[in-house]
Amino acid sequence: MSRWLSIVSRLMNGFGSYVVLPLLTLLITVDVVLRYVFNAPLSWGLEASRHLLLVFFLFGLVESFRVGEHVSMELLTAKFSPLVNRIISLLQAAMLVFVFVLIIAKVWGEIPFLYSLPEVTPELQMRIWLFYAFIGIVSALVIAYVANAAVQVALGRRNKIEEVEQVSWTE
Repeated sequence: MSRWLSIVSRLMNGFGSYVVLPLLTLLITVDVVLRYVFNAPLSWGLEASRHLLLVFFLFGLVESFRVGEHVSMELLTAKFSPLVNRIISLLQAAMLVFVFVLIIAKVWGEIPFLYSLPEVTPELQMRIWLFYAFIGIVSALVIAYVANAAVQVALGRRNKIEEVEQVSWTE
């Protein structure tokens, strides 16, 4: 399972970095040029850029936990023993699972309502429940990764939630 989650995480991060981010940059650049040079902005540009930013963030979320690029207190935890660091990692995992379970509960509770309306975005006319589903799926992936890492920490295979070695997404 660790290998599968690592592969999915790297692929999502690569897609976000090499497809979504350049697309977001291009969209914002074109919209700014059209707005300020030709006084003719894209009517859907701001909405599309907001959604692309959300997608970019979500595609990189699991990878940030995998490689340890999230906010942490390494200055403080570096002074603790490996056993204390393992206990802190298990508490961190429990809190992360709790938060992302709450996100999933909220999102999955809203999807049937949004689907039945049918609720769409103002300019692009995209179904809002699809974004909620995507948030739920990414949250489930975060839970799967963190729970798997917590088991490895509990078994003594590693001391932290993140993986020790950092590998590029293409390897």
